[in-house]
Amino acid sequence: MLEIKGITKKFGGLTALDDLSFTVNKGEIVGLIGPNGSGKTTLFNIITGLYTPTTGKIYYEGKDITRIAPHIRCKLGIARTFQVPRPLPNLTVLENVRIGALCRTNKIEVADNMATEVISFLNMIDKKDYLPGELTGPELKKLELARALATQPKLLLLDEVMAGLTPREIDDMLEIIKKINKSGCTLLIVEHVMKAIMPVCERVVVIDFGKKISEGTPEEVSNDKKVIEAYLGREYVERK
Repeated sequence: MLEIKGITKKFGGLTALDDLSFTVNKGEIVGLIGPNGSGKTTLFNIITGLYTPTTGKIYYEGKDITRIAPHIRCKLGIARTFQVPRPLPNLTVLENVRIGALCRTNKIEVADNMATEVISFLNMIDKKDYLPGELTGPELKKLELARALATQPKLLLLDEVMAGLTPREIDDMLEIIKKINKSGCTLLIVEHVMKAIMPVCERVVVIDFGKKISEGTPEEVSNDKKVIEAYLGREYVERK
């Protein structure tokens, strides 16, 4: 479904991504992990069209989308969440999610029905008339997710949706992720909560300083010395 092919992204003298390549197959849940500053969010920005790569190509369902505008990518079926939720503060939960649904229809009533269905799916129907400022942190995360789901994506990019959640809230989010995947949506997930992400991912890609250093099953990646070194330092690996 998605092919990242030789992607390099430079910001002046800083290389954020360095000849990065991997694929995501239809129906998979793939984890994208790496230390802070390794380039994960930069890659999401490139996949969704916020940034243009310095070199390399992005293919989606076999089509080169490297230079296609973000709103066109959304219509093709690519959606994302942001690390920090970005709701429109003066609109209710329903109105925020309606905006996502308007990607698929120009009729307000239809969009509201679609938004209500998504809000119900996320167990937030009792909050549909709340403003974002009245929501808790976990509820804002769900609102961010709801807006993305309302666009009816085929490929969903999740950027640290479990950051800051309690163990119980993480379990709730994991169940939601599984339900989204079972509905036919492919997922690429950036996450720092390793204990949470590993059980749901079929494959994990690890990047460090913009380069891919490992790829495989969660078990293979968690036992890779290069990955351990990237997270804990060479001294830890040598002691082991």
